[in-house]
Amino acid sequence: GAVRVSVRTFVAPPTRQAGFDVEYRYDIAPTGEIHLTVTGTPRGAGLPDRLPRIGLEAALSPAINRAEWFGLGQNENYPDSQAAALVGRYTATVDELFTPY
Repeated sequence: GAVRVSVRTFVAPPTRQAGFDVEYRYDIAPTGEIHLTVTGTPRGAGLPDRLPRIGLEAALSPAINRAEWFGLGQNENYPDSQAAALVGRYTATVDELFTPY
């Protein structure tokens, strides 16, 4: 009953030939739970020493109001403050993840 959808693409700024071969893998359970795995491999010359992040924008039902992830957390973290963030499994509401920049 589970479904897997894989999308493979090349992601790069419009002014560069260098970027990432990216795979977005969606594993959708019969319960409606979605597991998203994003992997990227650098390709091309001219990438900066500090690689940029691979992002994702998605529109979901308002009924989906919690997120769970494995990685740095729990609060936002940047290269200059990553030492304060621990790798782990985290959960938060959508409202808690919003930052009004």
